[in-house]
Formats: sequence, structure tokens, C-alpha cells
Amino acid sequence: MQTTFNSSLAQGITLTSMQAKQFKTSVLSVTMTVPLGKNNGFAAILPHVLLRGTQNHPDMLSLSRKLDTLYGARIVPLIRKAGANLAIGFIADVIDERFANGNLTNEVIDLLCELIHKPALENGFLLSEYVESEKQNLIDRIARLKSDTRSYVVRRMREIMYENEPFGLCEYGNVEEIQNINPQNLTEYLNELINTAPMQIFYCGSVNSNEIENKFKSAFSFKKSNTKPAENIILPAPTEPKYITETMPVSQGKLAIGLRTGVTATSNEYPALMLFSTILGGYTGSRLFKHVREKLSLCYYASCGIDKFTGSMTITSGIENKNAELAQKEILAQIDDMKNGNITEQELFDAKRNILDLLKSMNDSPLTLESYFQSGIMNNISLSLDKLSEQIDKICVQDVIKVGQNIKLDTVYFMKGGESV
Repeated sequence: MQTTFNSSLAQGITLTSMQAKQFKTSVLSVTMTVPLGKNNGFAAILPHVLLRGTQNHPDMLSLSRKLDTLYGARIVPLIRKAGANLAIGFIADVIDERFANGNLTNEVIDLLCELIHKPALENGFLLSEYVESEKQNLIDRIARLKSDTRSYVVRRMREIMYENEPFGLCEYGNVEEIQNINPQNLTEYLNELINTAPMQIFYCGSVNSNEIENKFKSAFSFKKSNTKPAENIILPAPTEPKYITETMPVSQGKLAIGLRTGVTATSNEYPALMLFSTILGGYTGSRLFKHVREKLSLCYYASCGIDKFTGSMTITSGIENKNAELAQKEILAQIDDMKNGNITEQELFDAKRNILDLLKSMNDSPLTLESYFQSGIMNNISLSLDKLSEQIDKICVQDVIKVGQNIKLDTVYFMKGGESV
């Protein structure tokens, strides 16, 4: 078990501390939240450049040696897209202090602070060598996005679905923007974030929450201007859905269907929406798996998920080109059937059990807890796992049918398999 402690360290700086003694490692993260927009490339490259060196540890070898003295602690860049916001910073894990001598947690906190506030500089700017190297790494990362077609089909569908909204933007920016980054403007961007961007700090480990709060207060002892994360503006589905087909050199076609629900994690209807999605395509006992995949053999896989920040529902499926139209028809037919009230008590029971088991398992990983709470905080969502579980357990079939009435088709994207290159 763990106890959660939330506090404000200063204006614009919040701390979530979870005192837990069941984990062998502690997890810490420090992130700054910016709105998705024209500076995504600057945001995405910054943590990677900062992790190249600090004033006390000016290169990666020196940083690595420092981490080795902390029983092999690990610090990695963090870039997290959530709704209309983008969180950037660092996440660290280190052996819990119950199993090691010394103040490991304090030393990791000091190092996280150093990465942000005392980066390696040359003539007052971030090192040109590091900036140029990470620019190329980021450009290469963007180029590799298409190689994982299963995730790329979702990314591409969302670009189309949210073409006039922040959520449709790539969290890594674009090549043209990245090419225009230099040590001067990236240093200016860093200073702007330090002064204005809301900062979220997370800790999960055995150290007392008051000790953690005091240490972070001393390490990050400054105020930010009164800025807040960008608000998620939920737009209705278009009158006419968008149907897009693109051909790529892949052996298997991919179908991605985007729907708008009008329900986010801040809504009282969110638990019912979770159950709707799970019954439809959230696990191996779902309708899409049993009907579209197993019974009709129209796809290799089919699944459904919701984005709690935007209220979007995404259905993905791997199919043969010849089955695209029929698979789409059967998937939408299952949604209509559920909206028409054809949901059984057994389906609800099985979906509840699946979700509750999943939520329970999230308490087994400090990294999972960090992602859940930090992404929620950056979007003004503060719903504990226990509270969410209680709400789900109270949902009835009629609640699920009711929330389904708001689900509207927005975009159907088919990645058609073509000739190999």
C-alpha cells in the first residue's frame, strides 16, 4: 500500500509524493508542461541536449560515472503528449534507500535539478556539439515513426482527425522546425520554460513525504509566472465523417477508426465509457475479438481504446486489403448494436473484472504510477485509482448504453498494403 501526498512547493510547482515500501526501486520525475504547438521540436530536443552534460558533469561519461556511484541509478529524457499539452523533463529510478547506504534520493534530486538549472554551457549557450547531434537524432526518430506500422496508423489517423487541433500535432515537431534550432534559441527556450512553464514533480518510494517535500523545496526554490496547462477543448464530430485511404509498402493493411465521445476523465460518465470501450474491443473476450476476428475472420487483430484527455475512441485492426470495407462495416455494426441497448450483464461483469484487475496491477509498478498521476496532473485530472475502481464497480448496463449515445464517427483511415520497396 502507499499513501499519496500532494503539495504546492511554490507558484507553478507541484509535488506528488507516494510513500510506498513495497518497491525495491524509487522513481522520481521532474517535468515542465507546455502547450502543443509550433515549438514541439524545441521541447522534444531539450531533455536530450540537457542530458548530454552539466556544469559539474560536462559530458555523458562524467554523468554515467556519477550515476554509477548511486548504485547504477538511471535518468532518461521524458517526452509525454497528453491532450493539448506536452510534458518534457526527466524520469529517474534508483535503488530504494531501504536497501542501500547514504542519501541516494537526495543525490538524485540534486542531479535532476542540476540537469535543468546548470547545464553545460559554452559562451553562455548550450553546447553546439550537443545541439547539432541531438537535432540529427530527433530527425532520425521522426523518420523511423513509419517503421512501426501498428502505431503509425493511429498516429496518422489522429493527424487527420485532429488536423485543426493541437492533439493532431507530432510531439517531436517537424524537420523544418528542428533544422532551425541552434544553441542560442534553444537556450532562450530553456530559460523561458524555467520562468513560465508549470512544473510537476513526482516521487514514489519509502522516504517520508515531508522529507521529500523539504528536499525538493530547497532544490527548486523559485517561483514561476502564473501560467497553467492548456485546456483541452472538446469539439463535436463533423457532420460527414472523413474517409482516407493511403497506400504504403506494407504486407498487411491497417485500419484505424477515430470516434468522438465528448467524455473525458473529468466527466462523471468516464467510467461508463471505459466499460463501453472494453466490451467493444478492450480484451480477448470483447466483441471485436470474438466476432470480427474469431467468428468472421476479417482481421488479424482488432482492439479499442480511449484517450481520457481528448475523449476520443480509437479502433485499430490489421486486415487484408480485400476485407477493409467489410471489416469497417462489422466494427461499426457492433458499436451500433451496443448503442441500441444490446449489452448483457455478463458482458458488463467481464469488462468490469478486466478493468479492475488492470487498475489493481498498476499499483505494482512505480513507473506506471508516475505516468498515471503525472499525465493526469498536467491536464487537471486528480482521480485516484481506488476512487476510479469504486466508480467503475457501480456502473450498470444502462449507464454504458447511455454513454454510447454520444459516440460519433469522425475519421476512418485505411493504410492499404502495396508493393514492397
